Amino acid sequence: TLDTKPPTAATNGKKILPRQIGSLLYAPLTAAVWAMDDGCLAPGDRGFILNTQNFGRRENEELRRCLAENFGITHTSLHKDKNKIRLYIKRDSLMSWREIIEPYMLSEFTYKLPKPCRDLTPSRDGADRKLK
Repeated sequence: TLDTKPPTAATNGKKILPRQIGSLLYAPLTAAVWAMDDGCLAPGDRGFILNTQNFGRRENEELRRCLAENFGITHTSLHKDKNKIRLYIKRDSLMSWREIIEPYMLSEFTYKLPKPCRDLTPSRDGADRKLK
């Protein structure tokens, strides 16, 4: 079978990222599989959550770096989830994230995608127009 998820290793029951994660997490297909498996849309379509709670801060920062360098997803943050942290793609990068992963998502998982939300062309009164 084709395993497109980034490989992880466990040390004493704790997941760790491989050192070469930047060269493994570079293809849109890999990002889409990750999103389908470990991702969800934040309430109100405010962002996209990647459930990375089993990784420490260093690994989450490395994943943020991979998203920025390999996909141009620069508006990210780390959010607390109980006593752990998880990776959050902010609204400013949400449509870019959608464009990257949507072509590779199985139809059963498209509910995890944000709806196309806006045309950023200013209207005559200066307000942004919403797409229907």
